[in-house]
Amino acid sequence: LETMKSVYNIVSEKMNIIKFMKKNGLIIINNDNELIRNNINKYNVNKNKIIKIGFTNINDVYTNDINVKKDGLEFTLVDKNTKEEKMVKSKIIGRHNIYNLLITYSVIKYFNVNTNKINELENTENRLEVKKYNKMVILNDSYNSNIKGFLNALEILSLYNGEKYIITPGIVEGGKLGNEINSIIALKITEICDFCYVIDNKNASFFIKIFNEKNYKKYEIKKDFISAFNDVKDKEIVLLIENDLTDFYYIK
Repeated sequence: LETMKSVYNIVSEKMNIIKFMKKNGLIIINNDNELIRNNINKYNVNKNKIIKIGFTNINDVYTNDINVKKDGLEFTLVDKNTKEEKMVKSKIIGRHNIYNLLITYSVIKYFNVNTNKINELENTENRLEVKKYNKMVILNDSYNSNIKGFLNALEILSLYNGEKYIITPGIVEGGKLGNEINSIIALKITEICDFCYVIDNKNASFFIKIFNEKNYKKYEIKKDFISAFNDVKDKEIVLLIENDLTDFYYIK
């Protein structure tokens, strides 16, 4: 959003991939996304196969009976075209990754690969990756983030017992929506986290405003990730590390 200014512009730019496709290609779209759903026909799609994925039965491939767990996902996948229903038990973490699993299923089904392969997938490094460090459990989501991914990461954190900490700079590329996005995130943090370390940047003021409104005093502004991590590295806690914290890569 910082550079593209609006979600509509982001969607339009990504849709150019479709616009310049050759005939008889495969297009898989997140049909739950209103901007994609309402604008798909503006692009050169008529001579390509379209598979619509999402969370409801208006889609070609959709889900039922979703169970989000701290160590994975379970849901029923329904394929309207083949009348197939299958139970997915994945090690992938986070509700938003259900979309990725539906996309993966659609791709490998199209290429006649065994669809049970999706149960073998594992989280990518630094994307809601569960790690152990000393006495703590780390949910490492430090690579990148958006508001849905951030909130879904907090949902996973809430499933753990014990004290819940977070280290984050917030969403750093929110552009004009930065205030709104980070205020929503800060509010959710007050509901879930026992302590929050905010990495000092332009978003810090948004967090402080919400924290003060909610009388949430269990936070501290830190100059960088290392200084925050040094405060907690010997604690027995569950720690969510969220969004664009590249210096975390050097903690082994």
